[in-house]
Amino acid sequence: MQAWDSVVGHHQGLTNIMPVFRRDVKRLVTEPIYELHRNGIVHGMMVSYGNIVVATKAWNYLFSIVDWADDRAKQKVTDPDPFTWSGLVRSLQKNEAERQALESWEPGPSDSSDSRWAGDELVVAANEYLELWHRQNYGHLVQYLQLSARKRLGKGAPAELRRNYSDHPLSGFEVLSIDRRAPAIAVVHMRLLTSEREEVVEDRWIYEDEEGNPRVSGTGSGSWVRLFDGCPL
Repeated sequence: MQAWDSVVGHHQGLTNIMPVFRRDVKRLVTEPIYELHRNGIVHGMMVSYGNIVVATKAWNYLFSIVDWADDRAKQKVTDPDPFTWSGLVRSLQKNEAERQALESWEPGPSDSSDSRWAGDELVVAANEYLELWHRQNYGHLVQYLQLSARKRLGKGAPAELRRNYSDHPLSGFEVLSIDRRAPAIAVVHMRLLTSEREEVVEDRWIYEDEEGNPRVSGTGSGSWVRLFDGCPL
């Protein structure tokens, strides 16, 4: 089948067949038809449409719609940023800064015996996350979701967190220790208290930038967020 060797291959083809395609049919037609009358077929007013002519026209129209959709999709594709020497220099500087940060990275404090504990960025973030959970402030709790989760959940993120957390209201909490396994990954050990039980959990966190890319912690190039968006309990 050569779809384009037909009416749909002409730039005015679809425009000209629309009146036939959308023709109103107000009486029952039982004799065979050879035009694609959408309304008559869909509403059961034209019953003898099962032939190769009508089927071929239907496929041709479908091909033309696919071509139209592909063309619209291509129009939405934006060209990448044009190359500039200044952009290249900035990219190289950024890569070099990341390399140096990675080489000089040192794990932060692992527990409260370290004098840096209270002011550590991840300790502060974990305590704020638990405090928001304790206050059932699901709107602000969204900030501790990864960027990918925030995009996926969209405006429904607070409601999703409410569904996940509302059955586990906190009555108390404590950040016990942190296992810093890599420059951008850490496991936070937390004691969680509810009205029913007390449990120590391991919660994985990641240090990512505004675009959701992992970054070397301690460089100020990102923030700590939870690796998973479910409730730890």
